[in-house]
Amino acid sequence: MPAIDRTFFFNEVRGRPFGGSMEARHVAGCNAILDYWESEHSGGDTRHVAYLLGTTYHETAHRMEAINEYGTASYFNNRYGPGTAVGRSLGNTQPGDGNRFHGRGFVQLTGRANYTDWGNRLGLDLTGNPELALDVDVATKILVEGSMMGTFTGVSLPDYFSASKNDWYHARQVINRLDKAQHIADLGKQFWAAISYEGTGQLEQAPFRTVLRVGSSGEDVRFMQRYLGLVTDGSFGPMTDDVVRAFQSDQGLTADGVVGLRTWEKLLASQIEVRDMPSDDNPVADPTPAPTPVGDRPLLRFSSRGEHVREVQELLGVTVDGHFGPVTLEAVQAFQRDNGLQSDGIIGRNTWMALLNQ
Repeated sequence: MPAIDRTFFFNEVRGRPFGGSMEARHVAGCNAILDYWESEHSGGDTRHVAYLLGTTYHETAHRMEAINEYGTASYFNNRYGPGTAVGRSLGNTQPGDGNRFHGRGFVQLTGRANYTDWGNRLGLDLTGNPELALDVDVATKILVEGSMMGTFTGVSLPDYFSASKNDWYHARQVINRLDKAQHIADLGKQFWAAISYEGTGQLEQAPFRTVLRVGSSGEDVRFMQRYLGLVTDGSFGPMTDDVVRAFQSDQGLTADGVVGLRTWEKLLASQIEVRDMPSDDNPVADPTPAPTPVGDRPLLRFSSRGEHVREVQELLGVTVDGHFGPVTLEAVQAFQRDNGLQSDGIIGRNTWMALLNQ
């Protein structure tokens, strides 16, 4: 199985959900989970590991490191003590168990019963030394295997993500009923948008991507807009509809504006060469040798870079800098209008053909 493309992954999550920058602990936490996943669940459903990353981001207060639950000893004993309903449900039986077995790790393992269970599974004395749950390797195994097997609440990630299920919202029940369910679903989708395999990109996601149309909103729309070169506002409005229809027409699909399986397949396939769009601070040349046939030229859009963009700029008579910016976009749209093409600013097969034969 190809490896997860870590460069692409960190380029994407640096923006969402990390807000533009990542600390060393963020990178280390993500790598710990990805490393374990590739070692023990290689080829598994990437929605699972994405949801685990989103859960960790939330449960660790965005730190992505194994932490202690926030609170004092008196708070934990009052909340989880053996005399409380919550404490009894967690298997706490001795005075002080509330504090002794407060939440720890990536998933905030809580309660004597859970510590005893995972101590037995891992061959560790977690009841005698609960601080062991803060070890990154221990925390990672508990997070991943507990969620995959359903040891925390009786339900597992495969109960919500499978060939026939794609339930990001209710997957929260694997950890903690439906507390913050939509927020964590959105986080999981942000991480999923960053998981890509070297050589094949994100094609494996196509069957599980949500059907989108005008009126859709949220992370799924943001993901699509990102790959269509649009403003990623998460709202499927008229402009997004126009670009989707143009893309469908260019790809030989029914231009109905509905993003279903075939459109997702074409969209994700078209991005294998151009999805790694560098920032203005780190421009790189197009690594793909310039092909001769029109059909081999990649799809280009606003923010694309490289030798193919230079070729377009030369054909349009604009400044040749290899950066598909506002001036190039305006020139492309004008050319498309003048040649009876959809003026969407996306250079697909039809626009390439017109440019090369003008």
